[in-house]
Amino acid sequence: MVQRETPEIGSYDGNLLRETWANLDSQELKLLLEKRIGGPGQFDGRDVNPNKFYLPLARASGRVALTYRNKNIVAVEPGAAFDAAEWQKIADEIESAILVGPPKVGREYSFSSFRVPGSWRGVRSGVQILPPSPQAPRAPTGRSTRSFLSFRSPARPTTTCGRSRTIAGGASIVG
Repeated sequence: MVQRETPEIGSYDGNLLRETWANLDSQELKLLLEKRIGGPGQFDGRDVNPNKFYLPLARASGRVALTYRNKNIVAVEPGAAFDAAEWQKIADEIESAILVGPPKVGREYSFSSFRVPGSWRGVRSGVQILPPSPQAPRAPTGRSTRSFLSFRSPARPTTTCGRSRTIAGGASIVG
């Protein structure tokens, strides 16, 4: 979860995180910022400040600096190349698309050339390895004919992060 570190609300001189974003997932915020601002991101002086990560790069190219504490983003600060109009669009997207309504749960399938006779479910991850249901998609060609992996990922309506999060989640599970 996003946690504010400094008291300034929406000030471009301090923390850009808003109090209304308290329930925003840090990973979801990072994915959105990478999509909108760019990546890959970069540390600058990691020995001195290991918790500060710049997007899209550090120093003159840095538009924002993310400060982490315990894997949570606690501050987003303007960088040397900060664009206030761009930030306002990002903030509007967070307010109007990501934080509105209940989260949806998506389901993805992967394929295997081997039959999956049993099942397994990760308690923390929500990952399920299952035999395919009759409604599961089938690979049209090749050896990968049996779906075997189903995992849930939170997806918000109209957000561009949903598909990226799903792909990243699947890759981290099977890769």
